[in-house]
Amino acid sequence: MDIAELNKEQLDAVQTAGGNMLILAGAGSGKTRVITYRIAYLINHGVSPSNILALTFTNKAANEMKDRLSSILSEEFSPSWIGTFHSICLRILRMNIEKVNYKKEFVIYDTYDQTAIIKDCMKQLNISPKIKPSFFLSKISDFKNRFKSPNECGLDKEKDSSSIQIQEIYDMYQKRLYSANAIDFDDIIFYTVKILEEYEEISFFYQGKFKHILVDEYQDTNYLQYRFIKILSEKHQNLCVVGDDDQSIYRWRGADVRNILEFEKDHKDTKIIKLEQNYRSTQTILNVAYDVISKNIGRMNKKLWTENGTGELIILKKLYSEKEEGAWVANQIKELVDKFDYSLDEIAVLYRANAQSRAIEDAFVLKDMPYQVFGGIKFYDRKEIKDLLAYLRLISNTSDISSFRRIINIPKRGIGIKTIEKIEFNALSDSKTVYEYLLSDELLDFSVKVRKNLKNLISMMETFRSMSELIPLDELIETILDHTGYRKELEEEKTEEANNRLENLREFLSVAKDFYQTKEKEEGLSDFLFGLSLATEQDEDETEGKVSLMTLHSAKGLEFRAVFIVGMEEGLFPISRAVYDEYELEEERRLCYVGITRAKEKLYLTYTGERMIYGKTEKRVISRFVKDINSKYISGNLHDSLEQGKTLSLYQKYREKYKVGLETKKKDDSFPQDAQKISLGSKVKHKVFGIGTVVAREEGVYTIVFDSKGIKKIDTKYVNLEVLS
Repeated sequence: MDIAELNKEQLDAVQTAGGNMLILAGAGSGKTRVITYRIAYLINHGVSPSNILALTFTNKAANEMKDRLSSILSEEFSPSWIGTFHSICLRILRMNIEKVNYKKEFVIYDTYDQTAIIKDCMKQLNISPKIKPSFFLSKISDFKNRFKSPNECGLDKEKDSSSIQIQEIYDMYQKRLYSANAIDFDDIIFYTVKILEEYEEISFFYQGKFKHILVDEYQDTNYLQYRFIKILSEKHQNLCVVGDDDQSIYRWRGADVRNILEFEKDHKDTKIIKLEQNYRSTQTILNVAYDVISKNIGRMNKKLWTENGTGELIILKKLYSEKEEGAWVANQIKELVDKFDYSLDEIAVLYRANAQSRAIEDAFVLKDMPYQVFGGIKFYDRKEIKDLLAYLRLISNTSDISSFRRIINIPKRGIGIKTIEKIEFNALSDSKTVYEYLLSDELLDFSVKVRKNLKNLISMMETFRSMSELIPLDELIETILDHTGYRKELEEEKTEEANNRLENLREFLSVAKDFYQTKEKEEGLSDFLFGLSLATEQDEDETEGKVSLMTLHSAKGLEFRAVFIVGMEEGLFPISRAVYDEYELEEERRLCYVGITRAKEKLYLTYTGERMIYGKTEKRVISRFVKDINSKYISGNLHDSLEQGKTLSLYQKYREKYKVGLETKKKDDSFPQDAQKISLGSKVKHKVFGIGTVVAREEGVYTIVFDSKGIKKIDTKYVNLEVLS
C-alpha cells in the first residue's frame, strides 16, 4: 500500500487509530481511495477482516471496494463483511429470522409478487381497482423505512379516508407475506433492526464482532439505516462514515441529510476530517459550485480547491426557446468534437426533469448526433408516448394493425388475447382490415360485454377521426387523453413514476402545439407523424461514442470533460414547488452543486426567454442559482436580449427534406394582450392585495406572492393587474 500518493487530510483519515470519525469528502476528493486504504490500514495493523463491517449502497460500489482491497493487500484477502445494507442485513436475518416468527426457509418477494398480494388485498377490501397497487407499495415502503409497523403509522383515520385504506392494506399485506413465509426487500433491514433492538444477546454478539464499522455515502442513509448503524456501533464506538452533505439529493426516497449534519451530536468524541482537495475539476468550476452551495443554511462549511489550474470561464447562454436551446447545445458539442478533440462520450447534457430531454433529442436527431439517455429511455420510446402515438397513427391510418394491437386494451377494456386473435382471424376471413370489421355489424359471436366494449372503442375512434379534421392537433391529443381515461388513470395512480409519465405527455402536447404553429395550411396529422419518424430513424453505430443525456439525479457519481446544464430557469430548476419549501429548495441547490461538479474542464449553463410548457408558451426567468454565481467566473450576459431563432423543427426538417415550402412561425394568441405583458418574475399591482411578484402561470391564471397578503391565484380574464416591471 503506497500511502505516499495520499494528501495530508487523506492520510489522517486513513491512519486514525479508532474512535468515531466523520470524513467530509467533497466532490472529486478521492473518497473511495480513502475508505479502501483505511480498511487496508486496519488489517495491516492487526484487525481481522471478519471484525470490519463496511456498508455501501450499491453492489457496484461494494465490488469495487473488494477489488481495490485485493490489489492493495499482498496476502489473501477475504472480504467477508463488505456489502450493501441489504446484503449484510440479509446475512444477519438468515441466522435469526425465527426471532420474528418466520421459518428459516423464508423467501423474498419481488415487485411482481408484491403487486399480486396488493391486488388481492384491494379486492378483499373493496378498494377501487383504478388505484394502482404501486401507490400502496410506495406508502408501505415509506413506512418501513421510517421503522413504522401497520399499528404505528400515525395516520389520522378520522379525517382522511385514504389513510384508513393505506393502514388496512399495509396490515393485510404484512399478514399475507407472513402466511407465505415471505418478506419483501424493505423487510430485510426492517426485521434486522427489530431483532437487534429486541434481543440483547443478538445485538451484543454483533456489536462485539464488528470492532470497526465504515459507511460509504452516509448522506444518503434513511432513518432505518441510521438505526441499524447506531445500534451496531454502540460498544466499540469505532464508527467511520464518509459522505458529503452537499451531495445529499435523495430526500424524495427517504434519505435524511440530518444524519450527517448531526453526526457529531449523535456520536461522542467525533473527529471530523474535511477532504477539500479536488482531483477532478478546474478551480473556476469549483468556485462556481461554491457560490451556489454556500447559500444553503443547512450545511457543514467546506470549500473545495484544486491543483488542476484556474481553467476557463463557464459559458452562460440565453436562447429564445427550448428549440433554440437544443440546437445551440448540439452546435457547441459539434465544435468541441471538431475543433478541440473531444469525444462524444466525454460530454453530458444534464436536465432537471425527464421531459426536458425531448427538445435536446430532437436537436440531436436533426444534427445526426449519436446520443444515449443514461438511466432512462429515449423520449419517443417511452411507453406513454408510444401509446399516444399508436392512437394517432390509427386515426391517421385505420389499416395500422400494430397500433390497433397496442391501443385495444390501453387503458384496459377487458378484451383478452383470445378475443383479439379471433377479431383478426374473422377480419382476415372477410378480407377486411380489423378496423373495417369492427365497424361492421358482424360481432355476434362475441359476448355482450366484449361486443359493447368493442363498439364503444370503434365509436370513440370514429369521433377522434372526425375531430382530427376540425381542431388543432394539441386539442385532439387533449381529447384522446380525456375520453380514453388515460390521463385520469395516471393521475389516480399518485406515484412518482405516474407523475413522470404525465410530465412526458404534457411535453408531447408542446410538440403538437409547435407543429400547429409552424405547419403549412394543408398539412395535417399524417405530416406530423412523418415528422416524428425523423426522431427514430437514426442509425445506431455501437462502435462510436455517444453524448450522454441524463437527469441531474442520474449524474451523481459520474464525471465528464464537458457538461451542459440546460433549463436554468425558475420553476424548472429549482422546480416550482421548492419555492415554498425551505428544505426542498436546499435540496434543489445541492442538486445544482452535484451537476456543476460533474464537469472536469468545461461547463455550460443555458436558459430560455420562453418555453413551451404543457402546450402553452410561457416567458421564463433565469434561475436564482445562476444569479448566485459571481459574474467574474462567467462568459456571457445575464441580460441578453434575443430575437426569435430560426431553428428548424422536426416537421420543418421533414418539409425541407421533401422539398416542401416553409412558413413563418405564428404568434401565440392563447392569452389576452394585457396578459402577454406579464411574465414570470413580473412585479404587478392588484387593487386589493397590493404589490406582488408573479411566480407561476397556467392557462391565464397567475400565482402571485403578494408582499402583504401572501400567495394568491389571480385569473386575468376577470381581474386586471397593473404591470409595474
